[in-house]
Amino acid sequence: VIIMEYNVDVIERGSKWPISNEIYISPDNFSLNLPATIEFKIDDSLTLDYLPWQIQIFKREGNSWIPLSTKYENGVAFTQTYELGYFAVFVNLDAVEEEFELIPVEFDLKPAYPNPFNPFTSIQFDMPFESRVNLSVFNIKGEKIKELSDNIYQPGQYNVIWDGSNFPSGMYFIKMQTLGFSKTTKILLLK
Repeated sequence: VIIMEYNVDVIERGSKWPISNEIYISPDNFSLNLPATIEFKIDDSLTLDYLPWQIQIFKREGNSWIPLSTKYENGVAFTQTYELGYFAVFVNLDAVEEEFELIPVEFDLKPAYPNPFNPFTSIQFDMPFESRVNLSVFNIKGEKIKELSDNIYQPGQYNVIWDGSNFPSGMYFIKMQTLGFSKTTKILLLK
């Protein structure tokens, strides 16, 4: 991968104008299996008069700049993309506020919260790409006592709630299995 910095080509200002140099990540339009996270550090003085969602990373396609879903906070604009190429940050007065959801780059099972719990706990897990996930609860003897999920999930972060109302107090294990990934966490039900 080669990263080079250029000055953004002059474009009609209209409701968009560049506030960063253009970054070229080669090879151009190379497709990735997992998303790459691209971050730009922006001088805060350039963004003071604008709302966070008006600061957007754009990808150059031919002679056009296409806006990407962007999150801007603490002087850093970041996005994710499945393609390499030319990128720059613009102020986009036509932008509308939208939720930016970061796509995880690896499978993960987070610690349950709350833990200890009574009777509900939330189990969060990360999916970098589409896959079937089995999420199950095991008792201290290693016996499966509850299957929380056995579904196909798209890339993203998910929460599953376990209601332990019908189970006795004690130590339990949450196990996540998918595509060669397996992880187990401990939880404690206190009544």
